[in-house]
Amino acid sequence: MAFGKLFPATAWCMGRMASRPARRVYACVFVLAFIWAAVTFVHLRRSKAQAQKLIQALELLDVGSSSNADVQRISKEFSQYEVASEDRYGVHEVNFEIAETSVVRHVVHSGAILRAGIGTRDGKVVDVGVMFERQVSGGKLAAIISEAREQSGTCQNPYCVGNPIGKRFVFSRLDMRATPEQKRRAFDLNLDWLTRFNGEARICDLSPPAWEEWKVQDPGDVPLLRSTYQCP
Repeated sequence: MAFGKLFPATAWCMGRMASRPARRVYACVFVLAFIWAAVTFVHLRRSKAQAQKLIQALELLDVGSSSNADVQRISKEFSQYEVASEDRYGVHEVNFEIAETSVVRHVVHSGAILRAGIGTRDGKVVDVGVMFERQVSGGKLAAIISEAREQSGTCQNPYCVGNPIGKRFVFSRLDMRATPEQKRRAFDLNLDWLTRFNGEARICDLSPPAWEEWKVQDPGDVPLLRSTYQCP
């Protein structure tokens, strides 16, 4: 809606620029720049607010007991962010993406995107996944959350954080045994980095609680973690 107001203002300014002295031109340019900045600001604030609401909705899901009705409620609320759903290995996945528009990305040179998915089987939620990416000068950083009914691989605890040191992401894994506090920490992403205009994010900036948990769970690796990721 805000963009609809921009184009009439552009036409008005063009008419003024054709018939007025240079100072009128500067005034029109200033008006257009102000409108563009206002539209960008409104979009960024909405993106961040909606991303936060989506994360909270995912955190409230109970893997193993939440139903298709819960997923449909989330799907309806965030329908404008829903992307192609798919079926894989008997699991139906509903996916979402929240990112800047191409216009906003022109201004916010460091792109960021929040991807999320919910998997259901036999009418129940069986997994929840989130990936929060931020562009930096050397590529991309990410905070990843995976919640499933049971842990797999080397993680045998309800809540595990970490990855091979040197990888450009921090990985949080949870299962049905995770406590509400553990879930809160895992899903506590710093979504300021979804809309920030500048600055070089670090892994510990994208998910501060997960970074602290990583250090607690692997105390022997703390010096290496700090030197590798330049985080306190």
